[in-house]
Amino acid sequence: MWKLLVYMSVIVSRVLYGLEPLEPTQNIVRMLDIFQLNGLRKILYLHTTYINRNNTNEYVYQQANHALEAYSVGPLRKIKLLTEVLVEKRSKLLGHVLRRPRSHPQRQVTF
Repeated sequence: MWKLLVYMSVIVSRVLYGLEPLEPTQNIVRMLDIFQLNGLRKILYLHTTYINRNNTNEYVYQQANHALEAYSVGPLRKIKLLTEVLVEKRSKLLGHVLRRPRSHPQRQVTF
């Protein structure tokens, strides 16, 4: 479904923008995952588990990845938890910071 591709490329990047240097609390982590599940349920036209007990969180991710597999024409992409994506982005940022040369102006910290 093209809505899932747009969701993955636009919404996820907008939500996670600027969160890499921050240490999210448990409440923020939970809210990120809830936001993602609500969005996926709307895109896939699935009811909440309160209405339909078969629509568990794992089922929602399974259906979203199945829809992407059926629609995908390029390399296979999977929908991950937003918190997993955030951890990957944070580790990537850390790698960039650690590889910076010592003479880089932003690396010199003065107190």
